[in-house]
Amino acid sequence: MGRRLPVLYSLSENYKSLPASFDPRKKWPNCKTLFEIRDQGSCGSCWAFGAAEAMSDRLCIQQQTVSGRAVMVRLSADDLLSCCRDCGMGCNGGFPSQAWNFWKHEGLVSGGLYGTKGVCRAYEIPPCEHHVNGTRPPCEGDAPTPKCKNVCQEEYKVPYKKDKHYAVKVYSVHSNEDAIKHELITHGPVEADFEVYADFPTYKSGVYQHVSGALLGGHAIKLMGWGEEDGVPYWLCANSWNTDWGEGGFFKILRGKNHCGIESDIVADGDVDCIAGLGRGQKKTGIAHAQFTRGDEAATKAGASVLLGRPILVARLHHRKMLLQQLLMLLIAHWSSRKPHQSDRLTDIIEYINNKANTTWRAGENERFTDALSAKSQMGSLFNPGGSMLPTKSSHLSSMQKAALPSEFDARKAWPDCPTIGEIRDQGTCGSCWASPQRFDLPSNLIAFGATEAMSDRICIHSEGKEVVRISADDLLSCCGLFCGFGCNGGLPKNAWKYWAREGIVSGGLYGSHVGCRPYDIPPCEHHTSGNRPDCKGNSKTPKCQRQCVESFDGEYQADKHFASNVYNVRASEEDIMNEIMVYGPVEADFIVYADFLTYKSGVYQYVKGGFLGGHAVKILGWGEENGVPYWLCANSWNTDWGDGGFFKILRGYNHCKIEADINAGIPKIRK
Repeated sequence: MGRRLPVLYSLSENYKSLPASFDPRKKWPNCKTLFEIRDQGSCGSCWAFGAAEAMSDRLCIQQQTVSGRAVMVRLSADDLLSCCRDCGMGCNGGFPSQAWNFWKHEGLVSGGLYGTKGVCRAYEIPPCEHHVNGTRPPCEGDAPTPKCKNVCQEEYKVPYKKDKHYAVKVYSVHSNEDAIKHELITHGPVEADFEVYADFPTYKSGVYQHVSGALLGGHAIKLMGWGEEDGVPYWLCANSWNTDWGEGGFFKILRGKNHCGIESDIVADGDVDCIAGLGRGQKKTGIAHAQFTRGDEAATKAGASVLLGRPILVARLHHRKMLLQQLLMLLIAHWSSRKPHQSDRLTDIIEYINNKANTTWRAGENERFTDALSAKSQMGSLFNPGGSMLPTKSSHLSSMQKAALPSEFDARKAWPDCPTIGEIRDQGTCGSCWASPQRFDLPSNLIAFGATEAMSDRICIHSEGKEVVRISADDLLSCCGLFCGFGCNGGLPKNAWKYWAREGIVSGGLYGSHVGCRPYDIPPCEHHTSGNRPDCKGNSKTPKCQRQCVESFDGEYQADKHFASNVYNVRASEEDIMNEIMVYGPVEADFIVYADFLTYKSGVYQYVKGGFLGGHAVKILGWGEENGVPYWLCANSWNTDWGDGGFFKILRGYNHCKIEADINAGIPKIRK
């Protein structure tokens, strides 16, 4: 998939003199690009804009630092967008890291805003109105990607090749607030990406924090400074939606909390779902992808949660088209990882974590996966296409209610009459985590498991222990069809919950249990552990949809259906998630899995070392602290000999590996 960017680390001594606020426009006032706002038009080109804007600023800053004279060059987003073949799909999204690599290896010519003269390649797509009323036409439709033209505009006399500008070095910045600040104040603006919710397009002033509205996708912008407003810390950012959006095209977003993932992917590493213009009630995104391998030594202590290969959310695109894009990403992921990276050998990872890394958890041999590559079949969470979003539930907790949340909570203790809460299932060699709580962009039945486990718990909880039923992952996995995804090759978590509400799901227990209408059809296997079951190798076929119960079950298929009265996505707030679990029961969550997670044995997991494997859906059932480290208590679906009896703890409150970004839940209809 091309070159990954190394992670740049800076010494902590450099952080001691960082000011409370910083605006590069004041430090480098002669670099006029710092003041400018571009307009991407109706093209999902944010990945190219975020890069080209920061590159232009840095060229000027570097020239001023070296020669004392500011040299203004506006690098061409058009050149990058159209000519970088390794960068992705142009107006339909791209790889930010490859954009920076293209600058280094191929160079970029001068450009500028739409219609600019006196430059090699000005932007070709006209501006439009982004979420505002104005004199320009609204941002509607999908602009085609401009053709790659290795020639400059007619009136520009410098030959194309001679107009190229290059980088000496490109890199990703360590995901640490002070490291980002040090990078900004030393070298200038960076490219960052974050998750955009429906309330963000309405931003006018102040420090943005997500309050309400569904997830629209990802967006790349230029992050340029920081400060505080009314005691609230913020990052200062430049958008690419023209000057009549936000505060003259700029905005502020909460700093230091990785809010909406803003601190996860700095400079050009990670994926973005470029949000272009909203033309009066529409949303348009492009697909921005990141590389599928993250296994080099530079990433050992990056601590960044990188969401890779994520398809976009586009309400107007046909559902099946989006599923085909999902499938394409699965194939790319599969083809690009035939050989595990040297640094992904699990024995090396175990040795490093236990003896060299200063971390909060312990690793060990878990032979369910003999190596990192064998684990990819266990990843199965896909990202939702537009039109399938769940409504977002916000608790709107008062400061008093937040303070009243307990320091620890375990659903097994809160509802002891509900045995499903403490059970661990086994998805086998099927990417069905999406039907169980698990989610990733690679083959896996994890999502089906994550969902059905939480559904089962909630039926018992809301019936006050009177109804103990194990909802069938097999029924969800096989009968939801393309609405949910690709069965054992991955699925869409939110649509699993919608299916529960609309179609209902029958009962079904573990493999061979003879419990329920449709028990799980795929045998258990050893997930990264040594044991008496066969190793988890290969990909199981998705079971056939059988709308009838097994012979041993005394009941009819349709009569055994269980339904939800309401399904929703929980706002990505630590307190909202805690309140949801404490009041209504366990939830489904998905997160990003790296190779070291396979080796987890005990403690509070934090990413330390190893390549990206995919997404995974799990059940969150509580929280607490261990040695002062806050954690979420989660149930995996890799049987009881993996991890801590099948359970694990993961860092809480920092959206670590995106664990807090996509929380799904629902209220069951209780039978009378």
